[in-house]
Amino acid sequence: MDTPSVSAAPRSIWAIIGDVFLAPTKAFESFKQKPTIAVPLILMILLAAIMIGLPYKQNAQAQIDMLSASTTLPAQALDALRESAEHPSPVGSTIWGLIFSVIISLIGALLAWFFGSFLFKKEGGPVQLLFSLEGRLNRTGFWLFALAIDAVLLVSVLAGVLIGGDTGTGAAAGLIVGVLIVAYPCVAMHVKRCHDLEYHGKFALLALVPLVNIWYVIVAGFFPGTERENKYGPVPTTSVFTPIWGVVLLADLIAMVGGVLRSLLIVAKDSIYVSLGPAALLPGKDFTSILYAILYYTDIFAIWSVIVAGFGYAAIFGISRGKGMTISVVLWAIGILVAVGGQLVGLSYAGVEVSFL
Repeated sequence: MDTPSVSAAPRSIWAIIGDVFLAPTKAFESFKQKPTIAVPLILMILLAAIMIGLPYKQNAQAQIDMLSASTTLPAQALDALRESAEHPSPVGSTIWGLIFSVIISLIGALLAWFFGSFLFKKEGGPVQLLFSLEGRLNRTGFWLFALAIDAVLLVSVLAGVLIGGDTGTGAAAGLIVGVLIVAYPCVAMHVKRCHDLEYHGKFALLALVPLVNIWYVIVAGFFPGTERENKYGPVPTTSVFTPIWGVVLLADLIAMVGGVLRSLLIVAKDSIYVSLGPAALLPGKDFTSILYAILYYTDIFAIWSVIVAGFGYAAIFGISRGKGMTISVVLWAIGILVAVGGQLVGLSYAGVEVSFL
């Protein structure tokens, strides 16, 4: 007589975290059975607190050193910055850093969910999502799509600054290009969201009416769609978002371990210019060098984290590893562009000269 098979019990989150570092496929197959974000989120916050809090004096001093070369900041402002560097607030900077870290992980998860769910899994693929006026989009998808549109606009502006050189002109040109890219997909997003609420797509025109558009955003962003199939299509789902955020958090643990190690070296060396990657090949350079800034975010732990995240996306979405790696690399590239572009914009507005090398 055949003995009924017994499925393996879900492994503990601690065992999964251990496997993330050396056996990511095994880790994420187990994580997929019972995804949880509480423990990974707490660990990420703890590691981020150490990573940010340890070198707060060195970070403050480096900021002063770079801004001292400003041609636009008045002397009083520089004196105030020096005073804050001499008496920095580690608690305040660490809290803001932690909030920023959690937000970044959430944005990364939303973008990963967007790429994985719509570009690789959803029937019809990117053409249906971005250009079709048919089908439905639920609340999570609506906010995700809005975030993706904002990300495209931000990346376009930063790319314009990086390519155009002049901050104002480059930013304006990048914004125009970004608006042209997202214009029609934005229309498709609103029309499909109206369909989920069982309204005609023309209802989205209310978004163009001043004051009335506030009510429209409340309805489109917070009111649930019909809980059954309606004349515009079946109920859309977003069931994989939580495990995808878990993948981001688990992969980030690797990057955070690298960050803590770098912070310890920063304190020991009393300089923030410590790299665990190719930026070490550019001694004497700082963040006024675009190449140095790019290489600074390309250390061995970051690459390791990207590879692990690719395994996670493949497992959760049920797609090939190649597609999982594509999602991970694209998100990594976007993150580097935003980080380096943000630094460049800040330094440019402060009147600090930047260069590629």
